[in-house]
Amino acid sequence: MNQFKEITGGQIVDTLTRYSYGIDQRFDLFASYLVEAIELRVWEAGWMDELSGVQYAESFKQFVELEPPKGIGYSLTKMYAILKGPSGIDKDARAALDLMIAECHREGIDVAAQCAVGERQELPVSPKPGAPEGNSNAAKEKNKGDNVTFDSNPRGNAATHTLKRLKRDNPELAERVVNGDLSANAAAIEAGFRKPTITLQSSNPVRAAETIHAKFGPEFAHALKEAL
Repeated sequence: MNQFKEITGGQIVDTLTRYSYGIDQRFDLFASYLVEAIELRVWEAGWMDELSGVQYAESFKQFVELEPPKGIGYSLTKMYAILKGPSGIDKDARAALDLMIAECHREGIDVAAQCAVGERQELPVSPKPGAPEGNSNAAKEKNKGDNVTFDSNPRGNAATHTLKRLKRDNPELAERVVNGDLSANAAAIEAGFRKPTITLQSSNPVRAAETIHAKFGPEFAHALKEAL
């Protein structure tokens, strides 16, 4: 295995799963890293997970749908909807959507048609392990994009712990998380028991500076520059 691709693949997959967990809210970063993942065919090249070692997936579908650390933890239709939805208007999202559709076609899957059928008929689906019981709508959304992963993975446990705290302290926000309207991280920030964070690319100082400027404003960016 090419060591550079292994390291890069690990960084890419970690970024994608952080978004699927709701830990990182940077949609633009998610879209651009998904483009890289498909162009590098990360599922074939392999990627390094810090806890589980080198991982592979047998197909793009498995790479998207398997729970971390073996995949991203989304369904194909959920991924399609995210890229095509209100947030999916930038060039990286369009590029990722086009690449995803092409890759699915290569595997004999018409993801656009599947998504359309699912939205039109609102087909009930079986909940994933750990999904809420007694609420079919919540279970359906949970199956589309579960932010919870194996107990051995502390990142997934963090999302589970956050949801439990929200259910205890702020049931209304917890309900929005369960219904897929809000990520666990965003709800925690709104509830006031977590401060907003950003992810910076150490390999791209210019992109990091742009992220800081966009997130905190020019005055903070200038003050940070002076402090450095």
